[in-house]
Amino acid sequence: MKHKIILYSAFLCASVSITACNNVNKNVENHEMVGMDGPDMMKAMHTSMTSMDDMKMTGNFDCDFASMMIIHHQGAIDMSEVQLQNGADADIKAMAQDIIKTQKAEINEMHVLLDDFKVNPEVEKNNKGEFSNDMKDMMKKMKGMTTTGNTDKDYVTMMIPHHEAAVKMASDQIANGKNEALKVMAQKMIVEQNSEIDLFKKWLANQK
Repeated sequence: MKHKIILYSAFLCASVSITACNNVNKNVENHEMVGMDGPDMMKAMHTSMTSMDDMKMTGNFDCDFASMMIIHHQGAIDMSEVQLQNGADADIKAMAQDIIKTQKAEINEMHVLLDDFKVNPEVEKNNKGEFSNDMKDMMKKMKGMTTTGNTDKDYVTMMIPHHEAAVKMASDQIANGKNEALKVMAQKMIVEQNSEIDLFKKWLANQK
C-alpha cells in the first residue's frame, strides 16, 4: 500500500521482525498541500487530517505519539502559513509565526528521537487507540466548521480544536508513554498550547 506522506520500513533482527518507529517521511514539513489552488485554510486542514487518518499505528505509545504529532504539527504549520499570507490581525499573525517556529523545532526533535527507536510489532501493543480517538474527535469538530471568509477568524476558530487535540494527545503520552524525553516535550506542549487556546478564545470574544 502506498501513501503520499507515510512511509513504513521493516528488517529482520535475530529472526524477529523489527519495524523502525519513524514511519513519517522526514520531508513532511516540506510537503505540497495536495489539491490546493492557492492558500486556503480549509484545504490545509483537510490535507493534515487525511495524512493522520492514513497513518498506521504501531501499538507503541511513544512511537505513535511522536509520529502522529509530527503530522499534527505540520497541519498547524500549514494553517499558520496561510494566516501569515492572508491574515490582517497583527497579534494573530505574530501568534502564527510563533507556532510555526515552535512546532518546526519540535518536529525536528521528534524525528531525532524516532531515528534510533525500534519497535517489535509482536510485543509492542500497548496503544489501545487513544491517539486515534483523539484524532477522530478533532476531525469531527473541524469537519463541521464552515469558513467565514475572514482569515483571522477562520484561523483562530480552527486552531482552538486543533490545539485541544494536541493537548489531549500529550496528556495521553504522559499517562501511558515510557520515553522521558517525549514526556517532557508533551508537558511543554500542554503548557504552550493551553496558553494559546486561552489567547485565541479571548481574541474571539473581543470580535464583533
